[in-house]
Amino acid sequence: MMISSSACKKWFMGGLLALGLYFFLPIFGLFLGQSILPAQGWPKPTENPAIFQRQLRAKIPSQLTASFLQVVTPDGAILDTLQLSNPQSPPQSYLIFFCGNNMAYKVRLPEFQKIIETIAPAIIAFDYRNVHYSQGRVYSKQELLNDGIAQVQRLLNAGVAAENITLHGLSLGGGLASLVAAHFHSQSPAQKVYLVADRTFPSLTDAVLGKVLPELGYSKARAPLRALGRAILKPFIQAILLMTNWEINCLEAYNRIPAQYKALITAKNDMIIDYQVASLEHGAINGGKVFHINDSYKGPSLHAHPLYGLKDEHGRDMLDNLITFMQH
Repeated sequence: MMISSSACKKWFMGGLLALGLYFFLPIFGLFLGQSILPAQGWPKPTENPAIFQRQLRAKIPSQLTASFLQVVTPDGAILDTLQLSNPQSPPQSYLIFFCGNNMAYKVRLPEFQKIIETIAPAIIAFDYRNVHYSQGRVYSKQELLNDGIAQVQRLLNAGVAAENITLHGLSLGGGLASLVAAHFHSQSPAQKVYLVADRTFPSLTDAVLGKVLPELGYSKARAPLRALGRAILKPFIQAILLMTNWEINCLEAYNRIPAQYKALITAKNDMIIDYQVASLEHGAINGGKVFHINDSYKGPSLHAHPLYGLKDEHGRDMLDNLITFMQH
């Protein structure tokens, strides 16, 4: 059977296109990742990590043990990791904190200390690859998921029971932590880690739409026009994120986790994750505890505000809600 020259030409052009996409999409994903994870652009506090560790130790109460670790992922990234614990009270549980997209773990130290003072878990905080002293490149969400999986797997390999591990992710970290938790729940046998998804989104597409055409603070009279704009933009944004493997479907992952193993924290006045457009709560979540930050809190700083000092809709301290959930 003879193959026509036109068919050969089509196959050849198709092959060239596929080859071009194979090399182009990771490069495009690398640059797109700079916007999705802008903390990659942060300058290091000091070029010498040992000096940074000494400076950080000086801010940690002497009664706590601070261990600086380098966690190596299966794909070769090296993650700057801090483990905090109270030597007077051996940890019965572990909390792994997943940072937001424009954050390094050092900014959450006061919150970590308050949690340790109350229920004495060990807290593990880390910077994603290519943030501060963590090493590795970020081409897509998969690299960030590998970072989170490596942190959980390290504890499992050390003999920590999955039920004693809680993943607490804020914003982008909430999306990543949801996917990591779902990954371990889907194993056979299931590794039943706990999840706290804090001020996060149903999908990264929704988060982008909530930033481009938000509802909070804008006229209700023009809400239909903004909704139409989001409907027009959504397939284009989603296509870009899917092609570059940057779409983070937090809702799908969250709904795969049994209700007793998950909790959601949300804020109606969140100016970063627009509550009406991009809150995970509006994604038809399937069970789990839901904690609402009191409506009296407003302003751009609310999104990344530590839980201590915030109240829920019933006047209860939000950090107490987290601690109660961790005690199962």
